[in-house]
Amino acid sequence: MKQRIEFEVISGPLDGHIFAFTVKKVSLGRGTENEISLPDDSKVRKQSHVVFKAGKNGSWHVKNNAKRNVAVDGKKLMGEATIAAGQTIKVGMTTLVVNEALSSAGKNEEEKPAVEEGTVH
Repeated sequence: MKQRIEFEVISGPLDGHIFAFTVKKVSLGRGTENEISLPDDSKVRKQSHVVFKAGKNGSWHVKNNAKRNVAVDGKKLMGEATIAAGQTIKVGMTTLVVNEALSSAGKNEEEKPAVEEGTVH
């Protein structure tokens, strides 16, 4: 089931950018094939460094595919963890905050584009 998740970059090369998705999975890495691409962060793998997956009951999970350079709320992530709004995720030189992590089940809302990207002023 597709679920909504939104991230804001609070430090790093893309500081101020917001990424919002209504999907089942989001990958983050240096390459352009990732939904969140951090091309200027040399500490992030080109392939999927981190994957965010929609879980049951509206939950979201983060998985560290690189086994390095990933922390959730300041704690090193070696495998997978559940995340929620308000938590910070540091990947390489980039820190994101989860602004929103919601299930779209039962909501009567218009489908959002896969990616909404912009700059926060």
